[in-house]
Order: sequence, then structure tokens, then C-alpha cells
Amino acid sequence: MKKIRCKVCRTPFIPQKDALYLSAEKPAPLSALVSPPSRIYECFDCPKCGCQTAVNVRITPVEQEAPVAPPGEEETDG
Repeated sequence: MKKIRCKVCRTPFIPQKDALYLSAEKPAPLSALVSPPSRIYECFDCPKCGCQTAVNVRITPVEQEAPVAPPGEEETDG
């Protein structure tokens, strides 16, 4: 298994599957109205200093897009 290194104390450690947890960015109060959803990270805590180490970004829900018209039923400007 590949070791990861703490970005704070530089201690290398082997991530354990049972220590994996998810963490999400805290969105700004009105950001939900104008921006995409916050990111979700897979994280481990350093065994020496306890700092959180994010190792991967999870796929976030896709923003809702405008519905696409079926082929042959395209909108016209007239």
C-alpha cells in the first residue's frame, strides 16, 4: 500500500481503509444560489499530529442544466 505524507508535520503513514471519512467544504451563506455544490473530499487524520489530510476529491452532483429539446423539435426565434 502507498504511504501518504502529512502536509503539516511531514510524517509518512499508510492509510487504513477503516480510518477513511468524507468531509465537505462549508459553503458561504448565499453561494448555494449562484455557485455549484461544494466539493466532497476523502480524508485521513495524521496519526502523529491529528491534522486532516485530503487524499481525493469525490465527484459532486452535476449542476442542473436547462432541458435539451429532442432532435427535430428545436426552438426557433420566430
